Amino acid sequence: MTEASDLAPVKPKSILVFSHSELSGVLSDFLKGFKSDGAKVTLVCKNQQEVHHYEQTYGTLFDAIETTTFRYDSLLEPLEAPQEWIDRAKALEHELGFRFTHLLLDDRHLGTGFLAAGTNYRETRWSRAATYPKALRAYVSFVEFFKGLLQKHDVDLVLQPNKSCCVAARGMGIAIRYFVSAGYEDYYYWTENEFMEHPTIAHAFEKATVQPDGPTITGHYKVYLDERAKMIRRFSTSIMLKNMTHEFVRYFYYHLRRYEKRKGLVLKAQLREHFDIWDHFRTLQRNATASLQDIENVPFVYFPLSVEPEVTLTRESPEFNHQPFAIQALAKELPAGTFLVVKEHLTSVGARPADFYKSLRKMPNVIFIDPMESGLKVMDKAAAVATINGTSGFEAAVKGIPLILFGMHANYRMLSHVKQITSWTDIGPALDWVFGTEPHDIGSYAERGKQYLQAVVDVAIDMHGTDLMGRVSPELLDKMRETFDASFQQQS
Repeated sequence: MTEASDLAPVKPKSILVFSHSELSGVLSDFLKGFKSDGAKVTLVCKNQQEVHHYEQTYGTLFDAIETTTFRYDSLLEPLEAPQEWIDRAKALEHELGFRFTHLLLDDRHLGTGFLAAGTNYRETRWSRAATYPKALRAYVSFVEFFKGLLQKHDVDLVLQPNKSCCVAARGMGIAIRYFVSAGYEDYYYWTENEFMEHPTIAHAFEKATVQPDGPTITGHYKVYLDERAKMIRRFSTSIMLKNMTHEFVRYFYYHLRRYEKRKGLVLKAQLREHFDIWDHFRTLQRNATASLQDIENVPFVYFPLSVEPEVTLTRESPEFNHQPFAIQALAKELPAGTFLVVKEHLTSVGARPADFYKSLRKMPNVIFIDPMESGLKVMDKAAAVATINGTSGFEAAVKGIPLILFGMHANYRMLSHVKQITSWTDIGPALDWVFGTEPHDIGSYAERGKQYLQAVVDVAIDMHGTDLMGRVSPELLDKMRETFDASFQQQS
């Protein structure tokens, strides 16, 4: 990695930053450094309640605050002249080089029709009203809004943007950066787009040196464990009833206070979500056909399901996100005597179609494993791991386990033991490679995996359990700025 003393500091003149409650403290402190350099900072909030919070909490840090509320409210309004909006959508796609369907896919209210393994996700008044022409109108207005906003404030850097702002900024040649979890322990790094691609990791990989006491994966990373623990609590009957009561009270409180978010809420759907999580977990356990001990000596490929809807699937893999197809395509290409082991991601319980687990059980060479098993332990017993995108793919790549990758943007796709699927015709040969007669050099795979993990650590920052909603130490802020600057360096 480039030495800190060699870095030319990046000094944007105008920054557009998006509000994120989980990063509110760290980003606000980070922005103060740019303010001292004379940068103008504009904040984008979802509604007036957020605006009030940031004005009260951060005072004059932001030179301007904008809101994006109108995107969903327009879905509730009548639509005239739909062809006009289609024509405007086509023009924007041509100008900025993207697909509006990728924006719909990334939206939890509008993209549920694309979520083959997440169709039970809760409804809102917005999603009920969102015909295709109305959805186009909403997102054409949204993209045009961000184009105008970027021009109005003469923005040259966007931080933590939503997908719509990304396509506008990228089409206008404006730099984008996200500060995100690296998927390892408590490390965070800067990525250059909404696909979480790191601009310098390939260069860092070639320079990384593996040390005997270097980083290694011994367990799931902190963010995952925290989310898993929260979800497991929701499987409890008492917690389910408590959450439903809280949802009921919150619904009427939002209406009493006239909060903008109240317009989209459907009380029945909000309550049903908590019941479905409780109920589907019990269905999930009934449909599980094996434990890890049962498949100890079974040759298998491991397919860990991704949360759906979730950005790691819908935003980071817009080209392909069809988990049922991936499962069936893998299962039908498996050699005789080999199996596909599927495990649910606990944070997705409740969002699957009603018969999803039953349909998996009907495939003769698919084993649906107990969802409470450790994914890392299942992975260690597998001949290979298959994934569209997500942490499991990263973990398998680092551990040197052969990996079949359906996604197009994973940073670890450079590794030789990662076989990327770009066509359905690639699936058979990839499985032949996994179960072929040529032995795998697992030792070499593992060594390259360690080298890749070292590269991740080299470009990332260990946040040491820092509460990202609170104050951040000056030392960590300096490291954030150093790695931010490094992400803009031209690499040979």
